[in-house]
Amino acid sequence: MSSKTKSKTRETASRYKPGDWLIEEILLEGKPHFAVKDLATNDDARIELSKLEFDGTEMITWVPIDDDLLSKGAVVLPGLPQTYGDASLLFLESVDFVLRYASVDSTHAKLAVLAVMTGWLQEKAPVLPILNPRGGSETGKSRLGSLLWLISYHGLRADGALSLSSLFRNIERWHGAVFMNEGDLGRGRSDESESRQIVKALNAGYEKPGTIWRTNKETMESEVFSVFGLKIIATRQGFPDDALESRAFVIPMRTSADRKKNLPPEALAHAQTLRDKLLAFRLDNLDSFTNDYDLEFPGVNPRLNQILQPMASLAKSKIPAFYREIATIAQELAEALVEERAKSLDGLIVRAYFLLDLKGPGGTTAREIAETILGNFEEDLKPERIGKRLGPLGFRKTRATTSARSRLVELPPEMREDMARKYLPRDERDTVLVSRESESPMVTPEPNRSSAETVAAPALFPDPATIRDEDKLFGGKNFADVFSHIRNRVRWDSARPDLWIARDAMLAFQMPENAQGAAIALVQIVRRMETDP
Repeated sequence: MSSKTKSKTRETASRYKPGDWLIEEILLEGKPHFAVKDLATNDDARIELSKLEFDGTEMITWVPIDDDLLSKGAVVLPGLPQTYGDASLLFLESVDFVLRYASVDSTHAKLAVLAVMTGWLQEKAPVLPILNPRGGSETGKSRLGSLLWLISYHGLRADGALSLSSLFRNIERWHGAVFMNEGDLGRGRSDESESRQIVKALNAGYEKPGTIWRTNKETMESEVFSVFGLKIIATRQGFPDDALESRAFVIPMRTSADRKKNLPPEALAHAQTLRDKLLAFRLDNLDSFTNDYDLEFPGVNPRLNQILQPMASLAKSKIPAFYREIATIAQELAEALVEERAKSLDGLIVRAYFLLDLKGPGGTTAREIAETILGNFEEDLKPERIGKRLGPLGFRKTRATTSARSRLVELPPEMREDMARKYLPRDERDTVLVSRESESPMVTPEPNRSSAETVAAPALFPDPATIRDEDKLFGGKNFADVFSHIRNRVRWDSARPDLWIARDAMLAFQMPENAQGAAIALVQIVRRMETDP
């Protein structure tokens, strides 16, 4: 290195050089230090006040960040790394911490903690969700958000008025999770334009690279800020932006009374201990953890699969007991998302359309949809407002049969199942899919045969109407229902592998693992029934 090499001092909260070293800012006796981990030797982390790095052109002295956010408690950091046993024990201890001080069901507590732990390995996660404790006044949403913030990686707390510039600059600076309390964006804010920009930043920060661009007013040069990371946003209602809503893990908060009115000192001390253990977890696992890009759950919508993948990858490799629960939870979450979506404006429109369509196909009007919504869901919406959403939802104009219904719209046949699965609660969805099954142009009708020409199914799977003992093959589940489910999957998702369709049915009906062979065999038989002349 030449004596002319420039030397600069820069601040950082974390610096990661894969396979070489990892430095993490900690608080030691109230002062910022670094915990430095040599990844090549895997020695215990050592404590330093600075870290030198030569990047090929200059020598950089990295020093910990020491700013108002840190001194005033708006960002929480770990102290010295502490031993934690293994990832499963740390996971259970963190879940117990949440359940001890917040009124939330254990399933959502586990998912939230898993998301937090994935956030401690955020460099290896392609996406990180928006955790959204949601409920009315005094339901404990702020408490839950606070607890998750206290154990998050470089947790930043943004209470009260929040500007866009402060949001993206501090996320860029600390590279951590963000907790926004009372985060009902777009509702009641005096600056709606600022609120819309914050929504865009949050949408961008869900997935890597998670960058937003701004122009420096002094130099007129573009500046790029990274806003990727875990977000925790407590709200009273759903997000007004559909894209933001789809990125959220909604945690319903329906019961009042937090476990304790104010968090006692021992809770804060416990949170500090957990941060210290989570730092050790990060130091031990960041370099070796990899996301499983092939992992997905059958029967779950693409967005939810995208959100779950890095979390499930972590559970699969480090917390296997909980990983076995995730497949069932994924189905429940998918249905809960549909239930929430069904209450939205788009959901009401689609549900009303299908109700009208059941009475007779041929298209409908915005006015008829408005009347159906009022009569069935008690929401008074103007036809003009509905009309503005029909195009974006994918409805197309169709030829009118009478002058009184001159502005008819309908859903294209190829969109029907997707829209039904996206917006219709289970009972409505089953009615729609079954009633239209034989009429859909995407379904190949079975050829007309005389009784003499009928090709019998193999003896193992006789006519569903005559089934009795075959229920035992599927863990006691009704064979006719299983058969119908698989037949619909084969017709609508024919490109899916046999194993995928079989696993989808097993998850839908909660079959035991030993039913997989029979489920695969049934998929193959149904395929032959659908394709043989």
